[in-house]
Amino acid sequence: MLQHLEIGRYGESVSEIDPTWAILAGLFLAAFFGWRRSTPLENIWQRGVIGVLSAVGAFILAVLAVPVWHFFQFTGLILLAGLCLMLGLAGNRWAVRGGNPT
Repeated sequence: MLQHLEIGRYGESVSEIDPTWAILAGLFLAAFFGWRRSTPLENIWQRGVIGVLSAVGAFILAVLAVPVWHFFQFTGLILLAGLCLMLGLAGNRWAVRGGNPT
């Protein structure tokens, strides 16, 4: 996918920006926040699995964003970001509710 990707700014091609660094930064941030969010877990193995799954989810989202950009441009990415935000908030509520046994 990255082979045919052309990044443009103001209608001109920008070749000095490498999208690989952005993808790696997103993977690192996803793993970091997955690790931080699972702090209440005492088992370090489970925290590591959550961090790795967060990075895998970020990579899948990056792959999904390519056709969204191709067909819907910036509007599609905004809608995808909104959908991800809604799903993240719903997952957060679900996790908090599951963590508080009543």
